[in-house]
Amino acid sequence: MSGAAPTLPGPVLTYGVAGTLIGGLVITNVPGVAQAVAAGALFGLAVGLSVCLSRAWGAFGCTRLWLAARGHVPLRLMAFLDDAHRRGVLRQVGAVYQFRHVRLQERLSGHESAR
Repeated sequence: MSGAAPTLPGPVLTYGVAGTLIGGLVITNVPGVAQAVAAGALFGLAVGLSVCLSRAWGAFGCTRLWLAARGHVPLRLMAFLDDAHRRGVLRQVGAVYQFRHVRLQERLSGHESAR
């Protein structure tokens, strides 16, 4: 795991551009060219986002950005998990990371047991 940000796949970009072009041509209730371009761009953005969010990586990317913006996870989450794995704090079982120490897991989750 390199921790690099995922790139935007071709289908999302293609659907977004196609949606922009089609939306700009189909929407005829706009008074000028600038408004048609803006309407087409919004339509293309909606199409691109719907394709993006219908994929697992898109939902993961949006969720990761949302949680990072709220301060719940680091922005470079995969690099953070990879670093914690290399330092021995986490172990990886398949696609799942687990804390090696139960007390650390309880402390971070806020459910400390009475010891």
